[in-house]
Amino acid sequence: KGIKELKEAIEALMDISIFIAGRLKDGADIGDGFALAKFLLADEEFKPVLDKAIDGIGKIPGEITDLSAEEGLQLGGEFIVKHLPELLRALKSNA
Repeated sequence: KGIKELKEAIEALMDISIFIAGRLKDGADIGDGFALAKFLLADEEFKPVLDKAIDGIGKIPGEITDLSAEEGLQLGGEFIVKHLPELLRALKSNA
């Protein structure tokens, strides 16, 4: 079955996580909620990522059930190489 839909969902979740981490490093306020809503609903760069993730969401359970060790390693490797550095940068304080 592959892991295409699962990868797209992880991509969207990581983009959301990175956005939230960047917003919350100085504490949470109501503006963060509005910024998140704007990001989810109106960000032109994120919209195609979210659309792809939503379109294939129904196929994800089958992909997870059929996940091979090689595919699991591929997902983990992509997370470490692509998303972890971005997430760590977003979490760093401006201080």
